[in-house]
Amino acid sequence: MPDSFERLFEIDELISQKQWTHRRNNVGQNVREVALELAAKIDNDDQYELIKHLLGEYFLCTDYDEHCWSMSQRIEHEFSGRKVVIIPVSDESQKIKSGHSVAYDLTRFIDSNKFETFQIRESIVGLQQGIKEYSIIAVDDFIGSGTQFRSFSKKTVRENGVKVDHLHLYAIVMMQRAVSRVQDFCGSYFSMFKFQRSLSDDPILSGRINKLETYKLLESRLGVGKNYKRGYLKSESLVTLKKTPNNTLPVFWQKKASDGTDWPAIFPRR
Repeated sequence: MPDSFERLFEIDELISQKQWTHRRNNVGQNVREVALELAAKIDNDDQYELIKHLLGEYFLCTDYDEHCWSMSQRIEHEFSGRKVVIIPVSDESQKIKSGHSVAYDLTRFIDSNKFETFQIRESIVGLQQGIKEYSIIAVDDFIGSGTQFRSFSKKTVRENGVKVDHLHLYAIVMMQRAVSRVQDFCGSYFSMFKFQRSLSDDPILSGRINKLETYKLLESRLGVGKNYKRGYLKSESLVTLKKTPNNTLPVFWQKKASDGTDWPAIFPRR
């Protein structure tokens, strides 16, 4: 096992390989500096090996425009010549959600002339006239547990008389575990990336360390509520897009340790 200096060198090299050396997180901190601070806090060999592996697997979306453009091309191909309305996946809180950002960006790339009728709206409220003729494309940047989309789908079907088969889900990232939870609530689904749970489903390091127990001990140093241990609904994701979802492992976004002191969160949540 490398000594503390070698560990910092390894993390520095890893950050360089991922091209994060000069990148800043959402609170303006240099990602490299926070990652080195996190590594310096870990004095357990297994925990260090786990953190290094998880950092290597972490997906930081730096090509948002490219992914939205690719999604637009897919939509044009799949729904060409049809009546289409694109809406963001959202809940009843009226908050601006990540789906609004995707929907807005799609307006920059989609050629509306490819469709019989094309609209991008905040919701399908006011579109009841002829709604059954439309393919409804619900968009989001990340589907973690699928819970929000299921609620969204039920509400859309119940209040607007939409058939499930007419509702289609498009996302940049989807957790593989969410697929089985959303597939009965839409006619089709698509994502640019699908990821397995980072601890339970990843075969790397298995047999060398007990990943779940090692992570549990590491996470016990954080002030994490019981609903967010290993990420919301134990999603175990390693994802940051415009924001870091609560499905991501809290060791990367929780800003406070269990004793109230600051924790070096590489991709903090606000």
